[in-house]
Amino acid sequence: MKLQTKINRRFITLLLLVFVVAGCGLYFILTAVIDFNIDEILSNRAETVQSSLHQNKIALPFHSPDQTIDIQPSNGQNVERQFSDTTIYAASEKSMVPARKLVFPDRVNGKTYKVTLVLSHLEADDFVGLAFWFMLGTFVLIILALYFLNRKLSATIWNPFYRTLKELKDFKVDQITEKGLPSSTIDEFDQMNKELSQMMRKMTDDYANLKKFSENASHEMQTPLAVVKSKLETLLTDRSLSEDHRKQVQTAYDAASRVSKLGQTLLLLSKIENNQFVEKRSIDLSALVAERLDELVELLAMRNIELVRDLQIPFVVNMNPLLADLLVTNLLGNAIKHNVDDGFIRVTSQDSQLILKNTGKVLQGDPRNLFSRFAKEGVTKDSSGLGLSIVAEICKVSSLSIDYTCLEGVHCLTLTLR
Repeated sequence: MKLQTKINRRFITLLLLVFVVAGCGLYFILTAVIDFNIDEILSNRAETVQSSLHQNKIALPFHSPDQTIDIQPSNGQNVERQFSDTTIYAASEKSMVPARKLVFPDRVNGKTYKVTLVLSHLEADDFVGLAFWFMLGTFVLIILALYFLNRKLSATIWNPFYRTLKELKDFKVDQITEKGLPSSTIDEFDQMNKELSQMMRKMTDDYANLKKFSENASHEMQTPLAVVKSKLETLLTDRSLSEDHRKQVQTAYDAASRVSKLGQTLLLLSKIENNQFVEKRSIDLSALVAERLDELVELLAMRNIELVRDLQIPFVVNMNPLLADLLVTNLLGNAIKHNVDDGFIRVTSQDSQLILKNTGKVLQGDPRNLFSRFAKEGVTKDSSGLGLSIVAEICKVSSLSIDYTCLEGVHCLTLTLR
């Protein structure tokens, strides 16, 4: 949920709570004021009724037709002056309506009477209802006004933030730019943009320096390795060497070759991780696999490895062509290198999957480490342990996921479109 939406909801909730509390408070205050005013009116009427009683202007007992005055003998009852709520029948409404009642005793001609005065507060209730609807209408208008005003202000205030966010999404560490993030009239966002601009420039500089160092280190390492390999090749052609010395030179030559290959592979991994292969296009991996398998037929025949392929369904991926070739080469190379004589390789393509199965020795290590760098079973001396690591990195930058399973000596690698 967006921060702006959260703020709007919390603001409206708080405002609603304030209006509910204020409305309840106003209701009770209005009710109390109305009851007080009605009680004052009833008290004034009581004085008028008492004056009429003492002047014998009212025939006792007395009951008014509109039920507002009732004077009856107390018949020995203890009557106290008190106000209370009651209801009376209203002809205009044809129903019982709320009213306020005053009961008090009065002694006339030596006899005690119970006087009851009733006053309807229907008009007062209408006033309270009117006040309620007025408050509700005012609340709705204020909510709507504040909502649209808040949206307008939020759009204006948060616009620099969203511009900065877009710039950060489009930022690429391998693209040098002096433009920086846009300035803002809001001090906090302006300060944030300045700090982010400095951080982005430092990241770009650090990346460029690291890239240059990696390339230079790889190049400088390859030069002496090439010299070493050249000298060792010369020694290997020297017939005066004993068989023991020849084996030692061959071991040194193999080690130098592995170091040279390892340097090139690590540099390739670094380039893949840094997303330097930016060119992408739609590539049918099933067709590419079929093409590479045709090149490996003789190698498979030498080890009597059966090849079964079902690649009629295109498996199209939007990826870099060089990375696609590396992906297929490493997958097939791994399937052949770790296979067994008289085994098999089965390749199947689907709309969103490419499945490669091959026989081989049962995996001894943790399958979760299979795609880690330098993870290997040790069955091949010339293996660097980086083949499947390269495959995993290529999948990361090519919207692919790779999954490995092994069942009864059959290894299965599945590429799936994300």
